[in-house]
Amino acid sequence: MADILICDYDEQNLDLVKNELVKNSFAKTIYTSQSLKKAIQIVKKNDIDISIFIISTSDIDKYIETMNIIKHNDQNIKFIVISKPDLLSQEILDINPYDYMIKPINFKRLNNNIKDLSKRTKSNYELNIKGQLIINYNKQLYFINLEDIIFIEKHNKLAIIHTENKKFKIYESLKNIERVLDNSFFRTHRSYIVNLKKISHITCYNSNSYLIFFNTYNKEAFISLSKYKLLKKFLTSHKLTFI
Repeated sequence: MADILICDYDEQNLDLVKNELVKNSFAKTIYTSQSLKKAIQIVKKNDIDISIFIISTSDIDKYIETMNIIKHNDQNIKFIVISKPDLLSQEILDINPYDYMIKPINFKRLNNNIKDLSKRTKSNYELNIKGQLIINYNKQLYFINLEDIIFIEKHNKLAIIHTENKKFKIYESLKNIERVLDNSFFRTHRSYIVNLKKISHITCYNSNSYLIFFNTYNKEAFISLSKYKLLKKFLTSHKLTFI
């Protein structure tokens, strides 16, 4: 399943597309925006798999700028662009969208695109041996035991996997990695996944976030205030003790 962003200045058209995609079993969460600026903020705050841009004005340069910003923020996001025939642009094609559709919207084609892209967002890690994360690193195949992972962080376009003895840097989204981790791992922040069994303590950093410290590892991770509250609720409700 995929998290989808739809951007269109026209609210009525935006609702029409959203209502159609809600029926698609491959659509997980659908975000909408009537402004390009808000679209960028949505991508920065959420793990978006597919961005659909419906171009109904001649401000092509603004759309191109927005898509380039989004692409720079997360190279794994796939674009579907829809426009009027007279707004067909080579500059948009240069961004290499997964599909460039011409209005009126062919919803069958759009839904098939969502289905195909949703399947592609599934990480190759799904073939992993239970209890291990298998990655390509420096042209070598590494079998990392999940219990050896302390935390994973997102840094620009890289995912950095921290173990006590080594750091692995790979081009992969945290969302894809998260799919194959077990219940010992918790998404503490948009940029962090933490192994709960490795935590030493958590302390307040500022009004919006906390710092996570680990046993036998001298680097910290962040947990947002909302995730901190969720973690406390989760631990309390499940009466969990991590040994």
